[in-house]
This record gives sequence, C-alpha cells and structure tokens, in this order.
Amino acid sequence: MNVLTFFPYFLQWAEVNTIVRSQEHQDSVATLLKVFVPCVEVMRLTDGKKGVTLGKFYAAMLGLGGKDGLYASKISGVKGTVRRKMHQVFMARWEYFHSPLMTAAYMLDPQYIRREFTAEEEGELREIMKKLARAHPTFTHENMIEQYGLARTEMFCETGEFVEDGAAWRAATTLNPVTWAQIYLYKWKDLQWVAKRLGGLSASASPCEHSWSIEGWIHSARRNRMQQSRVEHMVRFHSNLVLEKAAKEWEDNAFLWEDEMAISDPAE
Repeated sequence: MNVLTFFPYFLQWAEVNTIVRSQEHQDSVATLLKVFVPCVEVMRLTDGKKGVTLGKFYAAMLGLGGKDGLYASKISGVKGTVRRKMHQVFMARWEYFHSPLMTAAYMLDPQYIRREFTAEEEGELREIMKKLARAHPTFTHENMIEQYGLARTEMFCETGEFVEDGAAWRAATTLNPVTWAQIYLYKWKDLQWVAKRLGGLSASASPCEHSWSIEGWIHSARRNRMQQSRVEHMVRFHSNLVLEKAAKEWEDNAFLWEDEMAISDPAE
C-alpha cells in the first residue's frame, strides 16, 4: 500500500497532537473542569445515593449561585459576559425550584446554623415555622421563634453545649441533622421538633418516586374507588410495615458477636 495514502491522516494526527499538547488547550480544559465539575457534583447530590439532606443541598447550591458563589464571582479564563450569562441561567433555574422549605432546612442544619442570615432568610424560616405550628398545634409558633433566638444566643456566646471546638460542633459534620438535633437541642423542645422535621428531608426525588409506585400498586384498577386520603394512609401503613420489618431484622442481626464472645457460667 502506498505510504502517501496515509500522509493526510498523519498530518491531521500531528495537528491534533499539537493542539492537545498546547498550553492553551490545557488551560481551556482546566477552565472547563473548574466551571462544570462543581455543578456536576451538586447534581449528583440529588441522585438519592448519597443520603444528602435538603439543607446540605441548599448550601451546595449557594456555593455556586450565592452572592459569593462560583458563578457570581470572577472566574479566571472565562469572559465576564459569558460568566454573567451562566449565572443568569443558573439563577433562573434556581428561582424556579426554590422554596422557603429549603432555606429553613439550611438554617437549622448543624453545619450552617451559626451563619449570619439575611432578613429574607429569617422571614422564610418564620413562614415555615408558622405552617408547621398550624399543622401541629402541640408546638406553637411563638415557642419556636423564642427558642430559636435562645439557641442562637447560646451558640454565638459559646456557652453550654456549644463551646468553641466542643463536641457539638465536631458532631455537626459527622452526625445527620436529625440525630444532632436530638442530642444538642434537648433544652428547646419546639425548636428540636422543627429541626428534626426539616433535617430529615431528603434532597432526592427517589423516595417520592418509590411512594408513587406503591400508590399505583395500591390504587389499582380493582381498587379504584378509594379516596385519595385513604390511598395515602395505605401507602404510609405499607411503608411503616416495611420499616418495622427492617428494624426487626437489624435488631436480630446487628450484634451477633455478643453471642460468640459470651462467657458461659462454669458447670456446677
């Protein structure tokens, strides 16, 4: 075969090799990774596999689009017009999905509860507390607001459980928000209930999809006369039975080592 047949391909390969090895190309790749990897990481938080709560997802979103976020600040290697357009697109999507519930979950998450919040964020937290108090009269809106202020004061003054570098702040990064609230907000029962309620919210739609599948299985063509409220109660009953079974299996199998290491009493 004639060598000249491959000569054009060799030239193309040489050109590609020159481009790939060039500093300009490497800088472009580095800029793309800097811009898009954080966005992909935030998207992965919602795949239902990482157990990320709503408050932590909200914090990750602020890291991209907040006033000090990646897309809101100057990015080396990206033109200002392009960066502003990216930020505009991101914020349009964010505002479409944003809910005061996200803000409230973020403000009560142990990792972020000591941050300074805007008046707008404080208002959204109060709005959610008011709705929760209306739905559950056992816990009052006034108590929630009062206890939130008392807890924040103790946290900022670093007294009680919240001394600097104390167990509460070390646990904030290792415990889930529900467990953390159960341990460290015990003095403020109404606030503790809100923090546990919001701290357990998942950032993924997978549980909803699962519940809808169960609902479709229950509300079948043969059982299509049930009211929606009854169907929802049946879904809850089914989920509780599954959880009860899983909890029982865990209790039966979690500490098998105790039987193996038990010391038998000597025979008489």
